[in-house]
Amino acid sequence: MNASTRSIELDLKNLFPFELDPFQKQAIAALNADRSVVVCAPTGSGKTLIGEYAIYRALARGGRVFYTTPLKALSNQKLRDFRSAFGIEQVGLVTGDVCINRDALILVMTTEIFRNMLYGTPIGEIGTSLEGVEAVVLDECHYMNDRQRGTVWEESIIYCPPQIQLIALSATVANADQLTDWLNLVHGSTELVYSNFRPVPLQFNFGNPKGLFPLLDKSQTQINSFLKPKKGWEKNVRGNRYDHQQKGGSLIAAIKQIQQKDEFPHLYFMFSRRGCEEALTELGKLCLVNSAEATQIRTQAEAFLAQNPQVGRNDKVRPMLEPLCRGFGAYHLELQPSWRNLIAHLFQQGLVKVLFVPQILYVVSQLQRRDMLPAIYFIFSRSGCDLAVMESDRAVAELGAFSLVNETEAKQLRIQIDQFVARNPEVARVGQIEPLYRGIAAHHAGLLPAWKGFVEELFQQGLVKVVFATETLAAGINMPARTTVISALSKRTDDGHRLLTPSEFLQMAGRAGRRGMDVTGYVVTLQTPFEGAKEAAYLATSGADPLVSQFTPTYGMVLNLLQTHSLIEAKDLVERSFAQYLATLYLKPQQQAITELTAELTKLDIQLAPIDLDALANYQKLKERLKQEHQLLKTLQQQAEAVQASDIAQIIPYVPPGTLLSLKGKYIQVPSPVPAVLIAKEKGRGQSPYLVCLSAENRWFVATTHDLVELHGEALQAQMLESVVPPVELTLKPGQVRRGTPETEAIASQIPPTVELTVAPEVLAQEQVVESVTNQLENHAIRQWGNPSQLLKRHRRRLALQDEINQRQAQFRENQAQHWQEFLNLIEILRAFGCLEDVTPTLLGQAAAAIRGDNELWLGLALMSGEFDELDPHHLAAAACALVTETPRPDSWTNYSPPEPAFEALKSLRGMRRQLFQLQRRYHVALPVWLEYDLIGIPEQWALGVEWTQLCANTSLDEGDIVRILRRTIDLLSQLPHVPPLPDTIKRNAIRAIQLMDRFPVNEVVA
Repeated sequence: MNASTRSIELDLKNLFPFELDPFQKQAIAALNADRSVVVCAPTGSGKTLIGEYAIYRALARGGRVFYTTPLKALSNQKLRDFRSAFGIEQVGLVTGDVCINRDALILVMTTEIFRNMLYGTPIGEIGTSLEGVEAVVLDECHYMNDRQRGTVWEESIIYCPPQIQLIALSATVANADQLTDWLNLVHGSTELVYSNFRPVPLQFNFGNPKGLFPLLDKSQTQINSFLKPKKGWEKNVRGNRYDHQQKGGSLIAAIKQIQQKDEFPHLYFMFSRRGCEEALTELGKLCLVNSAEATQIRTQAEAFLAQNPQVGRNDKVRPMLEPLCRGFGAYHLELQPSWRNLIAHLFQQGLVKVLFVPQILYVVSQLQRRDMLPAIYFIFSRSGCDLAVMESDRAVAELGAFSLVNETEAKQLRIQIDQFVARNPEVARVGQIEPLYRGIAAHHAGLLPAWKGFVEELFQQGLVKVVFATETLAAGINMPARTTVISALSKRTDDGHRLLTPSEFLQMAGRAGRRGMDVTGYVVTLQTPFEGAKEAAYLATSGADPLVSQFTPTYGMVLNLLQTHSLIEAKDLVERSFAQYLATLYLKPQQQAITELTAELTKLDIQLAPIDLDALANYQKLKERLKQEHQLLKTLQQQAEAVQASDIAQIIPYVPPGTLLSLKGKYIQVPSPVPAVLIAKEKGRGQSPYLVCLSAENRWFVATTHDLVELHGEALQAQMLESVVPPVELTLKPGQVRRGTPETEAIASQIPPTVELTVAPEVLAQEQVVESVTNQLENHAIRQWGNPSQLLKRHRRRLALQDEINQRQAQFRENQAQHWQEFLNLIEILRAFGCLEDVTPTLLGQAAAAIRGDNELWLGLALMSGEFDELDPHHLAAAACALVTETPRPDSWTNYSPPEPAFEALKSLRGMRRQLFQLQRRYHVALPVWLEYDLIGIPEQWALGVEWTQLCANTSLDEGDIVRILRRTIDLLSQLPHVPPLPDTIKRNAIRAIQLMDRFPVNEVVA
């Protein structure tokens, strides 16, 4: 494309009849400067406009644009939008099994299709090419966080030619700067365009039994003080707080307050159906009706029970009769319809003053009263969505409490619904149609895609006022609402029950507020028994989570890269992943630490270089030996002392006064033994006497046998000591010491000042050993290089440093090469099954490379085994289903048995499957190897022409699940004709099977 063509500038005012936001202008300027962009902005802020600008610019130049999305439903929606904006002939769609106008200038596709094109191998040959492509829009780029799809996104960015501009559109993430920096490294010049501005600001609300309140304070940074836990709140089983109003006494007080305000009849919402029933028993004898009203209630109730005796015997209904006569009722879907009709009738008459209902009814009525519709009501279960629709419809039909559509809207709905049902009778379900007439719908994966698309269309027209949806609706589909209701702040996942992440919360909340239609978008969070205002405020004020890489090499990646790249080139591509980039950021401090430790080690090496390390090692051994010899000496001394103490204890009763002894021990704590003479023995506490002694230094001691080191025999005659009397102040207590008198000085002078202690022979020998080793240390050659202790300290530090550096380097290498090692592990498995000859894909490897799936090797092995070659089309469909169907829920069932030919073909694969499992376990590969028989009768019967309603009646699966199984089967079958090594028979049968199966309501209906 020449420079003059590329220099075309478009008039933004002509393209967009409104003033662009600053971030949109910044992104367009970056594109015009030939830079790629990462546009990170809140949901609903207008990011798609930047992709539309790229399309306008490409059309003006005669170029092309690829618009990629992570979801087929989003691709279909973009197709409709772009056809409306640019013309049908200008737009095409490729989603793997659907291909429309593939050579169009604007080509919408799933990200996986774009990635496959970039491989340059048969898997990417979809009849179009990158010729003339100026830009590729990566919509919903935060899907890089998705465990199943994240790798595809990273590969698309890595393999994309640098001359093609990338336009990555993402909801707000915490590390958009890192994503941009990575794109700069692996793709080319990229600019971050970040905005946290919302054209329609959000107002967060919190619903509890007292009403609907602002969640945050005026600063929008902290919880509303009104919602902070107060006295009277208590903790539930998870440690969260919940309103004590649910308990009997507080509930009575709340009802009395409603009575004082004259707010009857009153809908009172509870957390659950069971809570509605329990509330009736917690009210005691509180009565809200007068005697005339009570009589009317009783009369109507008795007449009803007379006509419906079976209802009166119901365990749920019986306890409700007495509270009903006092003006209280409970209403929920699990009660019998006839009983609900009675309760509704009494409530409409004003006889039932307080009606306890599940929170859905209460919340919807509040939203309508406050003009906060239309709303998306997020519920984290399919069944919850369906029951929500049914309950809301019953409320409209039987309670008459609120109506969600006016007469004009009701007429429009009826016309469109009736026309849709007339065109598509297979889709019609009474449980879904009746609520839709009243502006209420469900939206989840268990519904038929055609029905979901119809609901989306009506919602966009403003005719559907409440959609009860699972969180998948928050991802990409354009269904703007004034309000989003988030019914719970936690959900059950594969990793257990957990609080929503801030990004999950913000993704749902971001659906609130319609640009150009609403001044404010409303987000309503609800109290549950498990979470309250505290958790809601935390999520509402938290920033978005960072993008984390889910990059994981697959068999398909290995085989496709090795068809067009050398092993070294493949390694370079793998190591350019966002995962590797993030790991490198993480490893920078580790690398710095290794550098610093290495510098310290070098310094120590220089200091220790002149030293004879053998001599140092010898010195260290001697030092360790001296320590051991000292320990042995101490042990021998203790043993000798124990023997001597035992001997002394035996002879002390016979020792006469005047005996010379040495004192040191338990009570006489002196540095060295004190020579003394025994003056007297006094009765002690135990059997041993107290010894009153006079030392050579003229000091009196009171000792025990524990203080005798040694007895030296008689030194003074007993008659010389008869006049010697201990001082009065000397208390007969062990350890007492007193000075002698001048009178005792003469006696003390006759005591030898030193005495020689007897040393046991073994102790004496050990003392000599200790002395010898000490002398060796004092005269060791190592002393010529300095203080041995300092030298040893440096040596030990050196060894510790080397060990730490080795550990850090090993960890660094492991983290640095993690994904490449996974790549190499896959190569070993592929070699083991004959898919690679060294690093060159064989015919079997080329077959596996041409297939998309969760485990391309397994699909290639199964299809190339020859077991499917002669299967009839309907049996081939059944066999293909077994290879792509995940393990069904334990309660899933179907009346259709697996067809015998397909079952036998699949049985023959068991041994190969077991080998693959074993190898994957050895190499720590966690890719699934599906081989599920239980449901394969469904695609067989559908291929044989069974009607849709009959097919659904013979299985427990939701209609959406059946469609998903059949579409996955068709998706695999549609690939078989494009796998060159497969025999023609299986290709022909695959085409015929697709023709039989790809019919409404299974086929993709694209407007």
